[in-house]
Amino acid sequence: MKLVLLFLVITFVTSEDWRWNQYYENDPDYENDEVPVQACSNKTQELESKLTLLLSKIEMLEEKIESMANDSQAQQRDIAVLKDLAGKDDFDKVLNSYQPPRLDIQPLGTIVKRVGDTGFLTTCSAIGTPQPEIKWFKDDVEIDPEESDLFQISINVMDSKAAFNVISTLNFIGPGRLGTRKIMATDRGNYTCRFKNEVGQAESTLIFGIEDSPVVHNQH
Repeated sequence: MKLVLLFLVITFVTSEDWRWNQYYENDPDYENDEVPVQACSNKTQELESKLTLLLSKIEMLEEKIESMANDSQAQQRDIAVLKDLAGKDDFDKVLNSYQPPRLDIQPLGTIVKRVGDTGFLTTCSAIGTPQPEIKWFKDDVEIDPEESDLFQISINVMDSKAAFNVISTLNFIGPGRLGTRKIMATDRGNYTCRFKNEVGQAESTLIFGIEDSPVVHNQH
């Protein structure tokens, strides 16, 4: 490519010199041959300067293209080596064995209950690999099922060839509640289920509201 451009430059400059010489040789008033030669020389230098700059830019572009090609070839060689070492099937298995958690079942966006209601629970589910870890939070504070006397947390894991499906339920039940199951005014808040593994995380939040109790007026 560079040789072609150099050939065109030389051809173009030579052609320009010839045209300038022909112009002045055919001019009847022309007597001093130093003027056209100087003018042609200036014109040639201007063209050479522009073409040199153009060649420099083309050279930089070629270097970038070559670098990109080398990087791509290096990546392909690395992948090929790994496939040879591990075997294609094992390599594809490893490549597909990392998936960030993806929510499968989410709590309803907003729930409103009344104080004294019973039997409320909410469920979250996510799919991912490696197996996602699940944590529940109330107003950004983690709910520890081993210490909480207001909530119970259950976790079930279904393992398939493709990924892990983790299902977790937050149950509003515990010895700290009236009758162990009744909703209290202090349950009002935001409840978040958060799934996390080595390659990512996903979460969903339930807004849990408490309906105000009706005001009872004594009648006399």
